[in-house]
Amino acid sequence: ELASFGRAVFEQGYSPSTMGAAAALVCSTDPDQAEDFLLEALDRPSAHGLLRAHVLNLLGAIKTPTVTALLCEFAMDQNQSAAVREAATAQLGRAAHKPDSVRKALLAALESRTLKVRLAAIGALEQRAEPGREVHFRARYRSATESRERRRLEQALGWH
Repeated sequence: ELASFGRAVFEQGYSPSTMGAAAALVCSTDPDQAEDFLLEALDRPSAHGLLRAHVLNLLGAIKTPTVTALLCEFAMDQNQSAAVREAATAQLGRAAHKPDSVRKALLAALESRTLKVRLAAIGALEQRAEPGREVHFRARYRSATESRERRRLEQALGWH
């Protein structure tokens, strides 16, 4: 019953946040249908890709090769909004498949022009305990100009 309610609220198309909460309700109450529901929800338009970002954050909990490939695709797609790339990048830290593709996407995100995407990449690389990440963190630290990014890299490197 709750899953049906969540679907109904989602279909009413309120704000991206409300739709994201409704999608989370559907996923938690009907986990067998969560992946299909979320994959379909990815195509719903919203301002600045905010709904797509919510959906990608929920997809991160689903560890299938299909989801991992989608997360990599969205993380690397410069035509997507910063919110979408940030969400996809952050969720790659949880990905269980396609380690080479995930590594490539995360290292590309670490060099993004968008601060939030770079910060998400740092967190995801830490979460994955990616081998050799310290080398990339140090290289990024040398070129980082944003104080938030420098502090985050210092934390990741264990300097603070």
